[in-house]
Amino acid sequence: MFTLDDEELAIALAVAAGFAIENAKLFDDAQLRSRWLEAGRTIAVRMMGPKSDDEEDNRNWVAQTALKASESAVALIVGQPNEAGQVEVLAAAGTDASTWVRQLLDLNGEGISGVLKSGRPLAYEEASLLLGPATRGLSGPALLARLGTHAAGQGMIVLIRANGEPVFSALATDMVAVYCTQSALALELAKTHRIREQLVLFADRDRIAQDLHDVVIQRLFAAGLNIQGLARFVDESAGLARIRAITDELDTTIKELRDTIYSLRASATDADLLSSRILNTISKISRSLPYAPRIILSGPIDSKVTVELGEQVLAVVTEGVSNAVRHAQADEIDVAVSVDGQSVNVSVSDDGCGVGVLQGTSGLANMEVRALTFNGTFQLDSNGARGTRFLWSVPMDGKQPADGQDGKLAPMPANATVDPTSG
Repeated sequence: MFTLDDEELAIALAVAAGFAIENAKLFDDAQLRSRWLEAGRTIAVRMMGPKSDDEEDNRNWVAQTALKASESAVALIVGQPNEAGQVEVLAAAGTDASTWVRQLLDLNGEGISGVLKSGRPLAYEEASLLLGPATRGLSGPALLARLGTHAAGQGMIVLIRANGEPVFSALATDMVAVYCTQSALALELAKTHRIREQLVLFADRDRIAQDLHDVVIQRLFAAGLNIQGLARFVDESAGLARIRAITDELDTTIKELRDTIYSLRASATDADLLSSRILNTISKISRSLPYAPRIILSGPIDSKVTVELGEQVLAVVTEGVSNAVRHAQADEIDVAVSVDGQSVNVSVSDDGCGVGVLQGTSGLANMEVRALTFNGTFQLDSNGARGTRFLWSVPMDGKQPADGQDGKLAPMPANATVDPTSG
């Protein structure tokens, strides 16, 4: 029979055990917070370092750091969903990482939509609930989190733990959200840093080109004239021939310098990031609007799209946004440019009055011709009640068919300009 002392002792032991359990939980939580905060700090330091120029390496580093902090088996960074609802794996870390990269995954559609809209990570008890049949033998818990804002278009992070591991706790989910915010900011700062360095380089090229044009060429030209003037004081044919040879060489040098100047100035324009040109173009076209269009850029736009294809993308964005601004009377305009490994896709949608007022304008024809020129497609979906949507898509290789091949329209030059007065 238990005495009163036994009861008091049992109560004291229970209280002590409760404190011990609570302290252990608090310690584990503190360790988890510390691990994720250190992961975020590591990413920030990495992105501000000298090795932050490669966007693909940066994403791989974000995935690798998330893998360690979350104690997962696999960490994936995926892009924005395409028209079919699939997402492309942009970076991977962990088990069989290389086999995941560039693969298209059919993730849980409701999960993607909820995470992109709310910004809150979503935990799953089993990987199959998120990945469907593409689990590759991984049946442990999974987590899906948005990397930055939806408008920034930086994609999402997928974390998959090994079989038998615990489900992501509420605290772990919160810390993943913090890490994703920090990583997205670091990625954006790294991109801004690259653009700033490019601008400095271009400014130096412009200065060098200006100095060559204003100083060096003028001095060479003056020296050539002075040497030609010496011909009046030379009677020997050998001396005259030598003077002519020197002046001819100076003329050739001046021409080569001018070519160098033009190439310096042209490279500053050609090497500008395509994503920056897209953003600047949309900003200029939409200045008259009381709101800013929502812009989503996803995939390796700056590194994988060729210069020629980039000019076509820029022209299509200009046509599509111009049509929406001038004719749609819309309250919202969405612009999306994505590169998914196989194709370049441009989508412009609005909630305006529909495409009826655009029929017969050159803008639609221009976009269709540009798509056909590069073996792509152009689709138009319009309804007065729900606005207009253009979808322009061409293969990544951007191969042009021969003129008149398969009865397609004749190719439009890549440098074709867009008439601001046209539809």
